[in-house]
Amino acid sequence: MKTQLTLAVCLLFVFACGNTSSPPPPSFEEPATEPEPSSNWEPSLVSRCEIGENVSPILASAAEVLPEANFRMIEPSILYVDQTFTYLMKSDAGTPTIYNYQLDEAGFKVVNDTTPATMFDDGTHGDLVASDGIYTRACMYLPEEYLANAPFVSRLDIWFIKPEYRGTQSLQSIADGVAVNEAGFFIEVGDDYNNRAKNNWLLHSPESCKACETAWSIAGDVFDFFVVSTRDAHNGAGYVRVHDNIEGTGFNPPCEPRSHCYNIIDEQEHQKLTGIIWSGWPGIEGMNHELGHGLLGLDASNFPGEGIRAWNSGDNMHLDSDTTVTGELAGPFWDPDRGWPYPVVFETAPGVFEETYLIRDEQGDFRLEIMNDSRNVWADIFLYMMGLLEAEQVTSTYYKLVNPSLEGCETQEYYLLCTNNLVTAEETIAFTVNDFIGQFGQRVLPENFDPSLLTLGILHISDRAHTDAEIVWFTNIFSEFAGAENLQQEWGFGTNWSKATRGLSRVDIDATSILRP
Repeated sequence: MKTQLTLAVCLLFVFACGNTSSPPPPSFEEPATEPEPSSNWEPSLVSRCEIGENVSPILASAAEVLPEANFRMIEPSILYVDQTFTYLMKSDAGTPTIYNYQLDEAGFKVVNDTTPATMFDDGTHGDLVASDGIYTRACMYLPEEYLANAPFVSRLDIWFIKPEYRGTQSLQSIADGVAVNEAGFFIEVGDDYNNRAKNNWLLHSPESCKACETAWSIAGDVFDFFVVSTRDAHNGAGYVRVHDNIEGTGFNPPCEPRSHCYNIIDEQEHQKLTGIIWSGWPGIEGMNHELGHGLLGLDASNFPGEGIRAWNSGDNMHLDSDTTVTGELAGPFWDPDRGWPYPVVFETAPGVFEETYLIRDEQGDFRLEIMNDSRNVWADIFLYMMGLLEAEQVTSTYYKLVNPSLEGCETQEYYLLCTNNLVTAEETIAFTVNDFIGQFGQRVLPENFDPSLLTLGILHISDRAHTDAEIVWFTNIFSEFAGAENLQQEWGFGTNWSKATRGLSRVDIDATSILRP
């Protein structure tokens, strides 16, 4: 967690900070070249936006998308910074037709309007239906200077991309409402997409995942995992266990053959499919975490000890932060007294606080270190469980601390601020991969499963055709995730899979190669 204190306050209190002066007129230049003609909807340019014109075809379904008060919808949520968006929110404000949400304080402006970016429910300013409880403001944009030198910037769950990326990625249409490229499948699911906010389980459950059925019908039973990816932000990532085919990792599936008793949407077994990842957020920070759930669990209970001595004593699914085992199934080191969600942080510069994780130093002391890429690399014991290392290749000793304690810390509302990195504990438990095997048995990989090359069906779903900016966004971020271990990540979404597995595994997400005979 690297954050300026002022930014943290703004996020916690929702637009409590910002410049409220009148916005300058838009300064965008026309694109050097006109976008290629397309029958698909594209948002209006800042230089051409007119209220009531070029309205997105899916805005009429806003009432279905926003199931209750304070839900919001941004159309589109991924766009070029020279384009405009419409902001909608369902409010419980009652009869007022003007909702002072102060969107201008987030840096957003309105084309040809110097008044604050208030939202309306009176049939004006882009509002489609007066007095329906859905407050709207159209022709909104973010001034170009917010991007600085980055390829994109994210503000309040909207992702703005530099216009120079326009037209740099494309799709190949292979069926009605289905297209592919090197970052997966782009699938139109129609009104079913409205469930992303009110019941996303229907979109990624093995029993009702229509996008999964579409991919199977086109490519066959080739996928180790599915990832269902949405084009706007309504909820975070999650994982659905379908089959747990690796034995000797602590799994005990309730049904045979090593499955979790789901009916599959097309009534086929699809034994190759390990599980389904839900990615209800355009960023992909959770991908390593969810793949870790798929390959590791973490269901290995009462190891290396029982109760609070277990490495997953918190919820029996995630790695406790008071172990020296690394990987993204653990959060940062939590406040020993309050636990989750209060991380232990160091102040590395005035107003800059960074989260920490546990290490054992060369002298045998336990210390906290600022989060870095080393913490995100899967420990050798995990690489063994995944089938990427043999037991004799795992020589490390790991440690679990029981009731750890810290000195030199001050309790803050949202974190524990420390100046001393030494960690002590009532008890220290050492364990090795041989202790793990002694408790759970030898790891056994299934036939026809190669953990060094995982085939992922990335299913980008939408109720309409994806825009050019959305195609560029998902192609770039998922290509980086699937890239080589030494790839420099321009789009910056953490450690990619190959680096997290020290080059022992990679993922194939290229739908064009998956479909190739």
